[in-house]
Amino acid sequence: MHLLPLDVAPEPATQVGPVVIIVVLAVIAAVVAVLLIRYLRR
Repeated sequence: MHLLPLDVAPEPATQVGPVVIIVVLAVIAAVVAVLLIRYLRR
């Protein structure tokens, strides 16, 4: 979808980067939470 290449930033990574970092941190936090819950329930 390159309808307006002039409006798109030269480096799309700068726009996608923060989102990817947030998603990765959220996934890691969820995994850690599940592991902690399972460990505490033992």
